[in-house]
Amino acid sequence: MKKTSTLLLAGMIAGGASAKIDSGFYAGLGASWNVNKYKHDVTGIDNNLYFTPEIYTFKFKKNTIAPEIFLGYLCVGKSFAWAPEIHIGQNMGTANSRNVLSNPNKDNVYQTARVKKRLNVGVDLKLGKIIRDSTFVYGVLGLDMSRYKVSYKQDEIHHGQVDSTRTHSPSAKYVPGLKVGAGADFYTTQNLFVGGEVSYLFRSKSIKSSNTIVAAGSAIDLSATNKVKPKNGLAVKVKVGWKF
Repeated sequence: MKKTSTLLLAGMIAGGASAKIDSGFYAGLGASWNVNKYKHDVTGIDNNLYFTPEIYTFKFKKNTIAPEIFLGYLCVGKSFAWAPEIHIGQNMGTANSRNVLSNPNKDNVYQTARVKKRLNVGVDLKLGKIIRDSTFVYGVLGLDMSRYKVSYKQDEIHHGQVDSTRTHSPSAKYVPGLKVGAGADFYTTQNLFVGGEVSYLFRSKSIKSSNTIVAAGSAIDLSATNKVKPKNGLAVKVKVGWKF
């Protein structure tokens, strides 16, 4: 009996220590830390034509955390492995940029741009190798779509005090991006794995909007054209998953 128990325990340990990876569907949860940088171009035009148009450029950033779910299929070959994957995430956090829009006479108009990065959908292709039968080391190339919501608020400052405030309806847009990076998934068993990934996103599209600022009883009658461009950014992700 003792000998049988010893053999059974040895077999269980050997079986648990083996995490040889084979092909199959997988799914899991992840969270990424994202560096979000923005470039904001503003053109202020005096509709009364008292002042020449003024152009401002501002840069600001906001780091966000984005939880996500992912689903993919791992294909294991003799010399390399690959995996197509789709992931859906939600960013948390808002970036704000406050700046002077004009300075006619003694009245200033300050504009606050508020950028919310929210829903994120991506499709990735991973290509790499299985190391020591337990770790999938890969490079990744993907397409990313992120939804940005941009709103503006203007405060008229008269003699150092806020005289009036105007808000404008937000504009929302999906901005595409190209993702490149590298990562690794370590299988603790044939099914359970933990992993990490570092990637860089390249973006080129901007979110544009225009609004008019009219202050009763003052010389302020402005049109503002705004262009917010999400810039390239770094992302670091940790994840846990299960291969079926």
